[in-house]
Amino acid sequence: MSTIEVVRKLLLLTLTVSLAGTLVELLLLEQYTFIPIDHNTASDSAILSIPGAGRNVLREFKEYRPYPDIEKFRREMAKYWNEKEVARLERYVTIKQ
Repeated sequence: MSTIEVVRKLLLLTLTVSLAGTLVELLLLEQYTFIPIDHNTASDSAILSIPGAGRNVLREFKEYRPYPDIEKFRREMAKYWNEKEVARLERYVTIKQ
């Protein structure tokens, strides 16, 4: 193997490791970054993109729409989840008039 081939392989390996590191960083960052969705107009897929959301969250989110304000959201969600979970879900939504 020539010196040029060795250098090429080392550069390729370095680039691969660098890209893998960047991908890992992006995946880690993704769990901390979320743009709140407008609860009254959000699609099913947008609601399901909320971390930890499943079919139950989707059903309950949609059941009482439209919400006039965040207080109504809190009251309705408190029927199904404890205060801590309602506060967690609230971080992912906004209510636009």
